[in-house]
Amino acid sequence: QEILEDLGSEAFARTHLLLRRDPTRQRFQDDWIIAALERGAGLDFEERYSCARGERQACGMDLAPSDKLARCDHNVLCQVMRGPQGWRLLYLEADRDHRWSARRHADLVSDYHGRYPGTDFACESNYGQRHFVEFVDELTLARIHAVYTGAERHHPVLGVEGIAVVMERGEWILPSGYGGKDAVRVTLLRRTGEERGFSVRPEVALLIGELRSFSPDDRHIPDL
Repeated sequence: QEILEDLGSEAFARTHLLLRRDPTRQRFQDDWIIAALERGAGLDFEERYSCARGERQACGMDLAPSDKLARCDHNVLCQVMRGPQGWRLLYLEADRDHRWSARRHADLVSDYHGRYPGTDFACESNYGQRHFVEFVDELTLARIHAVYTGAERHHPVLGVEGIAVVMERGEWILPSGYGGKDAVRVTLLRRTGEERGFSVRPEVALLIGELRSFSPDDRHIPDL
């Protein structure tokens, strides 16, 4: 009952009852994701990036410090850039095995601070996560904005809904055409019924999977 209340009925049905989602309830439409991947054709993750005039970059962090791994998602760092052409995913790291220690997080923040100058950092700071923000403030030159999620997850501007609106307008760029040995083939379906396939990094494939599975009815929002 506790998990049901935490996830919401639809997410609980998918994850614990193995029931398929009604595609008509998919918030992030495949056509929007296809457009973002097509705009990112030939682009890859940027190991370093310095903003040009009119650009700004930010790094969002979400931690999974709980020992209840069945109810956690991932430790995530996501680097994005906003410019005249819209939002571009620059880099994405996900610790799916929950192996990152607090010290590892601090080292990553210092690393990103050097590789992506001028980055604004933001971190979910509910419960014990707030201590991490204070810990990094003491150990690095980076300054992290604390973000307290809850009802804001569903905020039309600040929450996931805001990302959906921007993506619907065609203002997101996701790197595609990756040719590494770990490339993942992602197949999406246009409203016309036409299939469209892309070769992407595993992290981008994870992100696409969570975008496609997201429902506004879910109480729990995936970290990616």
